[in-house]
Amino acid sequence: MSLIKKMLTRPKLRIILLVSLLIVVISSATLGGIYAYLNSDLTIRFEQNLNDIDPRDMGVDEFIEDFEFMYNFLADNYPFFDVYERRIGYNWLDLKEVYLDRIKACENSTGFLNVLQDAINSLQNCHTYMVSPSFTSTQREWFVEDDRYPYYEIFSEEVVEANQYWIDIYDNVMYQRDNWFLGLNRVNYDLLMVYDKGDYIVHKVWNTTDNYLIGSKVVAVDSFPIHDLIKESYNISYLHYDYTRTRNYVEFLRPLYLGFSTDFTLENSTGEQFNKTLSFDSAFYYPSINWRGYYPNLPDVSTRLYPIERVGYLQVGGMHNPSFILHEQIMSFYESIADYDHLIIDIRGNSGGNDGFWIQEIVEPLLKEKTKSTAYLALHKKATYSHMMRRERQWYFTVSKSRFAHLSLEAQSGEVKIYKNTLKLEPTNTVDFDGTISVLIDKNIFSSSESFSVFCKNTGFATLYGTNTGGDGIGDATYFVLPNSKLIIRFSYILGLFPNGHANEETHTPPDVYYESSAGNWDELIDFTINDLIS
Repeated sequence: MSLIKKMLTRPKLRIILLVSLLIVVISSATLGGIYAYLNSDLTIRFEQNLNDIDPRDMGVDEFIEDFEFMYNFLADNYPFFDVYERRIGYNWLDLKEVYLDRIKACENSTGFLNVLQDAINSLQNCHTYMVSPSFTSTQREWFVEDDRYPYYEIFSEEVVEANQYWIDIYDNVMYQRDNWFLGLNRVNYDLLMVYDKGDYIVHKVWNTTDNYLIGSKVVAVDSFPIHDLIKESYNISYLHYDYTRTRNYVEFLRPLYLGFSTDFTLENSTGEQFNKTLSFDSAFYYPSINWRGYYPNLPDVSTRLYPIERVGYLQVGGMHNPSFILHEQIMSFYESIADYDHLIIDIRGNSGGNDGFWIQEIVEPLLKEKTKSTAYLALHKKATYSHMMRRERQWYFTVSKSRFAHLSLEAQSGEVKIYKNTLKLEPTNTVDFDGTISVLIDKNIFSSSESFSVFCKNTGFATLYGTNTGGDGIGDATYFVLPNSKLIIRFSYILGLFPNGHANEETHTPPDVYYESSAGNWDELIDFTINDLIS
């Protein structure tokens, strides 16, 4: 007879055993996923799904196989289909036959790559893109050096070698697509037409005889309403969202976004409409526009002092890897405002980089007590690849959906679990500043700068001024490989939620104080914030 059976035959021992078992059950329920972690999640078992084919030998059948693989993979693991359907008006999964028909008509690898780029761009997420084949070797070196499993398996030697075939093809395709990343001169119209408070306004002309057009707004192109045309440009352009006017838009109009059309209808300030035929050429360079938007060229870090108003101003152009030079510059600035009443931190146009920067250089020196910010991460149970990556990041603990007041619709499904990840920070390198902190935000804030905005929102670390941010700052991104071509796709795999349940990628981070500056006027929001602080 076993020891447990013997114990069960004795009344007192039976009671003790049953109570002990009950405690174990209750403890297990309380600890959530920790036992699953200890028993089965300790080791990530990653297997690469690759076919034994040289990309040079691919034909239409192999192109179709790769697209089908990508489609099915994203159908299971990509978290934003519903979010973008509500915001942009289409569900990417419904576009399958459109892209398949185009792939069936491909005659070579160049055509295939073009279709893939259209399909990936249509996902409308800046963390989701094809990794440049010329960059795969460097990526592998980083992952091997940092011992990042399974990432160095994703960027395996076989995959990196196969990507060598695609380097010239990719570069040529992206050049033809007016590549955003290569820094090449792009073809532009001879008018600079910037999205400004709901309309595309002429801000600059190259021909002095067209000066009368400055201030006019674009009404239509080829007789089609401009906003309808832009909404349909999702294959080739990233669409921002105007939360005030509930419409999609691009920062400025370019031939690429409009099919290289030249017949424009404009309207002047008196309401008079007239037609104008535009020209386009790479000679028309938009000097005031860089990849961060219609801004001046921003340094990594710059500072200003407003002694009369007792306001210090810190502008941060990117969340860089922490460096001694920038650290010394920022700490010296904090010392100079020790007796000031207010600090403004301007991160407009900051598209992210490294969370370590804002943690070490901004938050920890200015904190006065320990604080924490909890991110909530929704994942469908069928997203097996995403769950593997979740375990790699050691996100194990689940929370009840009843805690959320406004849970995103797709997260309400019984097939979705919500995990939490808590960031705990405490004062480090503390500086002598006891004033209020304000942070300036806009649509170009993204990734780790978005994470900083979320931290401010969740903890009250700072008051946010400006407009909604660019999103995708709660969660993570990872990679997968297409089996035949061995091309690597990066994608976001987590639906990040605010504490109220709203999806970060749907609402982005809204400001505490809304203010919409005129396009091209960098100081307008700064002046508004200072006046608001001292009034």
